[in-house]
Parts: sequence; structure tokens; C-alpha cells
Amino acid sequence: LNYSVSLYNYANTCNDAIDQDTITIYWGDGSSSVVSRTNGPIVGGFPAGVPVCDCRKLCIYTATHKYPGDAAYRIHIDDPARMAGINNMINSVGQNFYIYTTIVPNILTGTTIVTPVVTNPLACENACSGIPYYYDLGAYSTIGDSLSYSLGNCLAAGGYKAVGYAIPGGVSIDPVTGILQWISPSTPGIYNFAIDIISYRRESVAKNV
Repeated sequence: LNYSVSLYNYANTCNDAIDQDTITIYWGDGSSSVVSRTNGPIVGGFPAGVPVCDCRKLCIYTATHKYPGDAAYRIHIDDPARMAGINNMINSVGQNFYIYTTIVPNILTGTTIVTPVVTNPLACENACSGIPYYYDLGAYSTIGDSLSYSLGNCLAAGGYKAVGYAIPGGVSIDPVTGILQWISPSTPGIYNFAIDIISYRRESVAKNV
């Protein structure tokens, strides 16, 4: 029932940038924690994150939590610092940034829960107008779980769909490989996509007769 959780946040460092030394993680059991950033050089008493491309830096926030028992828990953040000017939603700067993962601990089986590793983050990707675009998450499970992929909705405050959010025409994702394709990007700008990844596991249960 003890879990370590790391949030990887690719923060905006240009224009309307808001630098967050801490972020609040909600554990799904009615409790929450204010968690400090853990990576990068120390600036002003806090780790400052690490630049990864133009206008983006990686900020990692890590904490541990013990759950009270078996249940389904939605671990999430509900953060007001969403960047402005996102093309495929309305007034993005006024809408919270909400992401989550769900875990289901089981004391009886002692099942280890590990979220998939994404080796090719979408934060620094660029497409060209009129040219087909393909993106591979490069996701895998460190413990051999099977993964499936689907396009979800970008979520805002309370876990509800962001106002005006729409997936542009011609965008789809392969449910098996996780490769996203955009047949013909058109209007230049910044776009948000939510890719849902589900881990599946086959387990055997030994019984004494």
C-alpha cells in the first residue's frame, strides 16, 4: 500500500510562463500533498528544473504515500497554470490543467503497480502544415504489462473536459502501437492532445486444495 509517485511536467518557459517550485498532488483517498520539484540546479533554494527544448523545461515532483486499504484511487493534479494560446480549446489560460492516473492496490495478491515509461515526450514535437505527421510515444512497461492507447479529452478543473476542446480532423492513434498520426496539419499554433494508456496484466493465482 506504499507508493512512490513522480509527476513529469514539461513547463512553459516563454511568454506567460509560471514557474512552480511546488505542485499539489491529490492521492484519491481524500488527502493531498504539496510536493517540491526535485530536479535541476538549486536556484533560490529550490531545484529549478532542466531545459529540454525551446520554451520547455522538465520539472519532476516526487512524493510517497501510504493508502488505507484496497480500492481504486485516482491520483491527479488540478493546476491553474495552463498555458495560453492553445488552438484546440477556448481560453486555455483560464482553464485548469488536470491529469491523472488510476491505481488499484490489492493486498491479497501483492500486485506491483508500475505506470508505463514514455521515452519520447510530446512536449517538444513540431509538425509542418500540409505534411503528414507521425509521433511515437515510445512507451513500454518495465514489468511486461500489455499496453493499449486511445485519444482522450484534455481535462480542466474537476476532471471535466476543457471548454471548447476538440481533436483536429485527421488525427488518430493506433491502439496497439501508440503511434499518433495527423494526416494534414493546417493552422499553425500550439495544440494539446491527451493520450490515454491502459496497462493490462495476466495473473495466475495458485490455490491449495
